[in-house]
Amino acid sequence: MNHPDFRDLPACMEDVTLAALDEYTGPPDPTEYQSLYGRLQEVAETLPPLYREHVYHPFLQAMDKLSESGFAQMLRRDPQKEREAGLFCDIAQAILQNGEAYERDATDAFQEVVSDLYDGFLSEEDRSGIKPPDESLIAPLVKWGRPQFGPYTWTAEAAAHFGIKTGIVNLPPANARLGLLAWSALGHETAGHDILHADTGLLGEHLQNSPLSREVPILSRE
Repeated sequence: MNHPDFRDLPACMEDVTLAALDEYTGPPDPTEYQSLYGRLQEVAETLPPLYREHVYHPFLQAMDKLSESGFAQMLRRDPQKEREAGLFCDIAQAILQNGEAYERDATDAFQEVVSDLYDGFLSEEDRSGIKPPDESLIAPLVKWGRPQFGPYTWTAEAAAHFGIKTGIVNLPPANARLGLLAWSALGHETAGHDILHADTGLLGEHLQNSPLSREVPILSRE
């Protein structure tokens, strides 16, 4: 019987520990409405067509509806950016970081991992005889930031508050350079949250059948 080779595990653990201790927050959140609007317009053509249709254009429409004064009020209501303002800023960051090539190679790899995980769930072979998801047919967009929260997801269900039709997956910025072992959390974030929230009622079925169902809170960002 073959046994796993764990000789390099201590080095991996040291690497991921260094990443976890890194407090770099990445690009600052946009707090000026007009500046953000201009930056978003500049990156419109950098997103693939599906994301322009289901993320970019709905988000700009949400910005128009929110207005500059509504944007300022939202930031005052949620100064720590843990609720509505946090979701808004994370959607904006996902669009901008992809469009402005922040950590280009790492971001492309991050998006590829999340897309592979999610697209496998959507493949005709894997979903034979099962209807398409109710909430989202495209993989979540990725971003770097908020190291204090670690890896997390805003699900498509939560992101629909601003009209977009997919989720947002976050990793701490240090993981673009260090701690690749932490990327193993993406299976949990993408399959454990985004996929479960993409079908109406699927999360409830999962929790009902899970021995941990009474211990798992249902949160907007997880």
